[in-house]
Amino acid sequence: MKTRNWIWVWILIFLLSCPFEESFSQDPGIPDTVRFGEWSTYLPGPPSQGKAIVPLIVFNDYPLCFLQIVLKYIGPIECDTAYFAQGRPDVCYSKDVYVDTTVSVDGIDGLIVFSAIALPRNGMPSGVGEIGRIHFHVQDTGSVELDTTCWGPICSSFMDTAAYTYVPKVVDSDHYIVPSVPGDVNQSGEVNSADVVFLIDYLFKQGPPPDFLELADVNKDCIVNSADVVYLMNYLFKGGPCPKPGCAS
Repeated sequence: MKTRNWIWVWILIFLLSCPFEESFSQDPGIPDTVRFGEWSTYLPGPPSQGKAIVPLIVFNDYPLCFLQIVLKYIGPIECDTAYFAQGRPDVCYSKDVYVDTTVSVDGIDGLIVFSAIALPRNGMPSGVGEIGRIHFHVQDTGSVELDTTCWGPICSSFMDTAAYTYVPKVVDSDHYIVPSVPGDVNQSGEVNSADVVFLIDYLFKQGPPPDFLELADVNKDCIVNSADVVYLMNYLFKGGPCPKPGCAS
């Protein structure tokens, strides 16, 4: 597990990488924003444990040479891993994600810190979209929360390539984890023909994979294939047996 020493290494690199002019506490343009995508969860049902995936989304209207996002999570979850996604962060020559699952202060169950540095002449491009993903181990049903925080003197901050430093706006995320519905391949909350279409697209048309293959393994043979499509169609249109909690992974 990394320690706080890495923070000071980041700060030193940051100081050497970006030109310093005048700093501002307010974003000079349209407010840059950090928010979270839709929670995707798999929980077979108490007392079983499960998984969750949450996209980290950033909007910035000017290229960035430094970003640091400090997050806390609260609830019956524990961070398994977090990482930068491919795309805009690729130009950053240094990227790191720090995860601390041992924190227990002020009701906080864990901390996650995303940090990245790019050269001023080649900053992370402006735009909006997913820059990272967070994977959680789900321990039970219940309310969970993701939000920004400060870790000692370390808080969320952005610096653009003109050397303006500011705190981004953060939209927190509250979610209530409930047991998953076997066969709900597209995570809509119910099993219907859209799940059949999603599964066919995945298997035969190079469509996106389900976040959790367990939900697509409706016949519980630990493999997702055409037999699951047939099983799901029989359930929906011919009164066949209900989908089962799968074992594919």
